[in-house]
Amino acid sequence: MGKYEPLAQFLSASQAEEQPLQFSEVEQMLGKPLPSSAFQYREWWANQNRSQSKAWMDAGWQVWSVDLGGERVVFRRTHHPRPQGRPTSGESAPSGPWASPAIRIPEGRLGPAAMKIIENYAEEHGCDQAEAAAALLDRAGLNHRSALFDRLDALAMKQDSVSSAELIRQDRDRDGR
Repeated sequence: MGKYEPLAQFLSASQAEEQPLQFSEVEQMLGKPLPSSAFQYREWWANQNRSQSKAWMDAGWQVWSVDLGGERVVFRRTHHPRPQGRPTSGESAPSGPWASPAIRIPEGRLGPAAMKIIENYAEEHGCDQAEAAAALLDRAGLNHRSALFDRLDALAMKQDSVSSAELIRQDRDRDGR
């Protein structure tokens, strides 16, 4: 078992799409202190091919944000890792929305740069290109969705709140779509 495997197991078991943790909680999971560089350098938390990041990335997660001063990290799910191996006689094949990708992009519809981004993401995260495309699309829309939900929450406090459909129309018009 690798040094960061307990963190990977925790994240794998999580049903959340986002998992905020205090550094002290990570240390508690690991049963040992984080290295001092984790408290000093944001790069320690980078989603690169290092032992710590490989653990959470193999589990289908990425570090989304790090607050060194507050000693907090936020992980976001990037994909649901595929089960290792084939089902044994007592197991059934995976089912549900993650069993097979639903994205179908006709060949030639994406330019070379977009295809390279998808290929790199798939290789980096150990998933197929359809899963990579889905994760990239989801990440691209995440900031927009977060801002929309923040606005909806803020408006819910007001007596004269605007409908969510109206907010979406305003966003569309503001973005020139």
